[in-house]
Amino acid sequence: MADLPAQPNLRVTIIAADGLYKRDVFRFPDPFAVATINGEQTKTTGVIKKTLNPYWNESFDMYDQAP
Repeated sequence: MADLPAQPNLRVTIIAADGLYKRDVFRFPDPFAVATINGEQTKTTGVIKKTLNPYWNESFDMYDQAP
């Protein structure tokens, strides 16, 4: 990453997902979410076990390099 600001200038909050698709007949998914900015910065939530309606409420400080 080239020349990021000294302080994060973007806060991303991932709250929840609702009604995820159950792909496996015999078990529930272990969902997580991924936030990516400009293909360079990636943040990932924790995994919530065995649910189609995960609730994370996780925030990430990220850097936006838009001109």
